[in-house]
Formats: sequence, C-alpha cells, structure tokens
Amino acid sequence: MAAVLCLDFDDAVLSNDITAAILERFAGLEAGSPLPGTEAERIHTLRAAVSRIEAPRADLVAFVREKACVRDGFVDLVRWCNEHGWAPMVVTHAFDLAVGAVLRDPGLDRVAVHAGRMRFAYRWRLTYLSPRGVEVQDGFQLSYVAAMRQAGDFVAMVCGPATSPEAATAASVAFVPPPRPSPGRHAREWRDFTDIVAFLEGDARRETEEDTTAG
Repeated sequence: MAAVLCLDFDDAVLSNDITAAILERFAGLEAGSPLPGTEAERIHTLRAAVSRIEAPRADLVAFVREKACVRDGFVDLVRWCNEHGWAPMVVTHAFDLAVGAVLRDPGLDRVAVHAGRMRFAYRWRLTYLSPRGVEVQDGFQLSYVAAMRQAGDFVAMVCGPATSPEAATAASVAFVPPPRPSPGRHAREWRDFTDIVAFLEGDARRETEEDTTAG
C-alpha cells in the first residue's frame, strides 16, 4: 500500500489562483467572477475560456512565472514526503502549462502531475484525462483519488476552495481550508503546510496502519 499526498494547485500549492489570473489576463474573464459550482460546469467554463486565449505558450509561461505565488513551505513539504515514504502528487483542474512552469524548479520536478492538458492546434484546447487516458467531462479529480483508493493506497487530499467535494470525500483524509464545509468526519482543517506535516507524522501513520490491518 502506497501513501499518497494528493494536492490541488490553486490556493493550495499556490497561495493565489493562477488559473483565474490567466483567464482574466488572456481570455477576458471578469476579475473576481467565480467559476460555476459543479465540476462539470467548471470544466465546461474553463474549456470555453481557454479557447478564447490567443497568446503564445511563451507569454503564458512567462506570466505564470511572474504571478504564481508558491505557498511558503511547499518545497519543505515535498522534501519531507520524499524522506518519509509519501508520494506527492498534484491533481488539479489548473492547466498543465501553469503547473509545469512552477514545478520545473529544482526539488519539485519529480512531483507527479495530473492537470488540464492545454494544447494548441489552430486554437488553444483544454482536455481532462482519467487515469485510463479517457477524456472526461466530470469527475476528473475523483477519478484519480478513487483509482488510488481502489488500489489500496492511503490518500491524503490537500484541498483548495475549488477542489471537487466528491474527491475530498473519497480520500482517506481530506485537508480543507477554512471556512469550507467539512466533506465528512475524515476532514481536517489546514491553514499552512505545517498543519499537514504534523498530522502525517502522527495520526496519519496510525490510520495507515489501520487501513492495512483492515485490508
């Protein structure tokens, strides 16, 4: 059984929402306008917005490098995972172009990433693929969490405000930011990465052992 630390990207790995910033700057999205509530509606809106982007990849990457704010302690969190047998993984609706621009720095380039795939073929297109490589319209984050849980893995999910509630509920434990409603009894509030490490060093180890015994 593997121990996986699954992280969202916007307002989780980052302390800001780079997806919204990209769409405001390059797709004409109104500043501060919230994305729709359900995951299917959100994916539809993101795809439509991405198709309006005309900027080349280099400009988008440069914007991300300038505007993305990596949350304090993220590099230390990844190092802690590598030293203690946890596999860090980003599973997010954010764009792979943006995630890759942030994680290319030394020490982060080995973090597994599953994100929205931005590809340019006459225009920008955005797709979301399940663990089986099938394009999905809904349930993207859930498909990865569910696949890992079905394989017997212990999955700790670090959520942002827009993380799929279904994915958070399916995880072994979910770290949710205040004041987001709890997805269940397995939820833990987090404000910074020290909260997560403190739990993983203690309670998560016991819960992992209980999962192993139950299996």
